[in-house]
Amino acid sequence: MRDPRRELDPGHVWEVQDVRVRRYRRERFDRLRYAMRVLDVLRPARVDVTLIAGHKEIRVERGHAWRRPPGYLWATVSIPSDATREEIALALMDVAGVAAGAYVLEALLAIDEGA
Repeated sequence: MRDPRRELDPGHVWEVQDVRVRRYRRERFDRLRYAMRVLDVLRPARVDVTLIAGHKEIRVERGHAWRRPPGYLWATVSIPSDATREEIALALMDVAGVAAGAYVLEALLAIDEGA
């Protein structure tokens, strides 16, 4: 079956899609703002990340940025309104290529806590 999204921009080809579904607890916070702060801390090298509001689950789509030098990637991360800090941090750690260590996760979970 033909996917029309693959034909929109020949410089960006959709290659991988991850869907993460886990719910631990409910919190009230600005999820997109938190995700931007996590990206500021992680500073993923050679990955252009776009954050969008999602509806059901955290969805990560990624691929090679063919118009950029070899090794550059793109990622779109869809963050629903009920995502937890843990889900967001883990998804962005994966996108940034950061090993999922307990110390890194705890540091990211403390970003903007209480704000």
